[in-house]
Amino acid sequence: LGVSRQHTAISARNSRMTVRDLHSINGSYLNGERLVPDRDYVLRHGDVLMLGRLQVQVIFVLTPSSYEKNNEPYTDVDIPTLGSGQRVLILEEDAHVAQTISTVLEQAGFNVIMTTNIDEALYITQENPPQAVVTELILGNRSGLDFVSRVRERSGEDTPIVVVSGAVGGYQMGQAIDAGVDVFLSKPVGVDELIRSFTKILPQMGQ
Repeated sequence: LGVSRQHTAISARNSRMTVRDLHSINGSYLNGERLVPDRDYVLRHGDVLMLGRLQVQVIFVLTPSSYEKNNEPYTDVDIPTLGSGQRVLILEEDAHVAQTISTVLEQAGFNVIMTTNIDEALYITQENPPQAVVTELILGNRSGLDFVSRVRERSGEDTPIVVVSGAVGGYQMGQAIDAGVDVFLSKPVGVDELIRSFTKILPQMGQ
């Protein structure tokens, strides 16, 4: 597809993803604009890269800050210590996504359990209930809303539930809130958004 052996470098620097053309023969393009070789360009959620004739769309699940979604100036994000070992269950089919969210929450002082399976998540909530739940709504051929409803049946209003989902729009959010979700976050999620959400639900989590 016209991709050079050393075509483009994608790097993480100072909490940002950047792309640089390495003097490729057929060029690198970001959203239709040809990159000047040896110059860094910031990558954002939804950007389209063309490397020769190879097209790549950039999708972020977690970003350092919500500045990109809100068109605000970029600021560094510090992760404060919020928790004191409270157990948080993450239900997410993509293990890499779950691990990314887990890393942030562990830095914030929480004890994280991850699973990619609804049945296992339900077993965990029954046998050793977590003090908060983070879940995706899109879970293969099963609905995350069913999981939320089951958790609510077992725990009442006690367990705070945070949705981090690729399902966007007012209808999906309304359904989630009606099912008992406390916080709805759409992907890509800024680390600052995730931290604010846990600051909000922390009083419900206890010690």
